[in-house]
Amino acid sequence: MKKAIWLTLLLVGCQSSTIGMPCTADTDCEHGQSCFLTGFPGGQCATGCVELGTSKNCPGDSLCTHLSSDVTVQFCAPPCTDDAACRGGQYSCRPIEGGTKSVCSP
Repeated sequence: MKKAIWLTLLLVGCQSSTIGMPCTADTDCEHGQSCFLTGFPGGQCATGCVELGTSKNCPGDSLCTHLSSDVTVQFCAPPCTDDAACRGGQYSCRPIEGGTKSVCSP
C-alpha cells in the first residue's frame, strides 16, 4: 500500500502528460485528455484550449494550437524546435499561427 501511494505522489509531482502521444481510445490518455482521431494519424492524446500560442488550459509545457485546415478545433500539443522532436512521418514541427513558438502537429 505504501509503495502505491509513493508511486502516485511521484507521478503527480512530475506532472507527466500524455499530450501528443499516439492513442486509439480516450483510455490511452491521462484523465482529462481525449484521444483525437480525426485529422490525427495514429491518434493523439490532447485536450482542448482557448488561447493560441499559450500554455493556458494546457498540461505541462504543451501549447495551444489548431490544425491548419480547421481553425475551430484548438488543442494542446507538445512544443518543439525541429521535426526530430515530433512523432516521425506524419507529424512535424509547425509554427503556431501568429506566434514565435512551434508545436508537433499533423
